[in-house]
Amino acid sequence: MRLITLVVVFFLLYPQNIYAEVQDNGIVVNVIHSYPFAYLDEHKQWTGTHYEYMQAISKKSGVPFDIKVIPRARIIHNLKSGKCDATIMFRFTKRDPFVKYAGIIREIKIIALNKKGQKLGLYQDLYKSEMIGILRTQSVSTEFSNDKNLNIHEADNYPQLVKMLSMDRLDTIVGNAIALTNILNELNLMSAVELPAFPLAYKQQWFQFSNKSNHLDKLEKINEAIETLKQDGTFDTILTRHVGNGWKELNK
Repeated sequence: MRLITLVVVFFLLYPQNIYAEVQDNGIVVNVIHSYPFAYLDEHKQWTGTHYEYMQAISKKSGVPFDIKVIPRARIIHNLKSGKCDATIMFRFTKRDPFVKYAGIIREIKIIALNKKGQKLGLYQDLYKSEMIGILRTQSVSTEFSNDKNLNIHEADNYPQLVKMLSMDRLDTIVGNAIALTNILNELNLMSAVELPAFPLAYKQQWFQFSNKSNHLDKLEKINEAIETLKQDGTFDTILTRHVGNGWKELNK
């Protein structure tokens, strides 16, 4: 009986402090658990492009973030249900009904890259390629997807595509300019491709809130922070640190 009385007294005297502690966790943001977005470094600490973007946005805006690294499929579910407040992902029309867009992080090109010595200046030049490599799950553009005159080989990952190009098993590879930069640098095969790349489509990475978030009043403050971090080069510095130099050349 005495114990119950003490517990009741504690909650009566300190309710505001308990509430403030919960609120200090801030906006719950989900980051995709995949390299280079969010991954464990050699010290078993979370890092990555999107992970550091979130840290920078939180610091610049003054809005506390509770960053959680989550598989991509679960993030979409969390946005719909309101289990997370926000994330960074490509903008898709199908997600428009259950998100609010706070600001563009970066526009990323979906590009075609030819092997060294084979120039690619027009879409029609793709017809000269005996085999074009693309990720099995890659979405490019309506024109590309519906073009039955292209000889397409599907692969499971970017390293596989890049290696096949370097061994002359593919004439062209198609994919995300940033991801391809990372793999080409990692495998030391940037010299195996013909530059400049040919742009096939443009996709935008957005900071997006769940419609069910209780923090939609922070949207404008987040947008202002994003614009500042783009202008002062913070996002570019973070990206280069994780994917290496060369991404500006492929993504320009």
